[in-house]
Amino acid sequence: MGRDVDDLDAVFPAAYGISASGVALVRADGFVLWKAVRTTTFSEAELLTVLVNAQEVYAPVA
Repeated sequence: MGRDVDDLDAVFPAAYGISASGVALVRADGFVLWKAVRTTTFSEAELLTVLVNAQEVYAPVA
């Protein structure tokens, strides 16, 4: 969950079909770009890959 939202009743994971360790990437308009049911780590590189694959950002030029 983001920093600005409290999920006191822990309903967010079930609503998105993920576990407590899952990840959901949702655009500001509510469109779910990507989700992982479970994850132990999620790096910045993995986030960039998801965004590039969803065509939300362009791949960085080396």
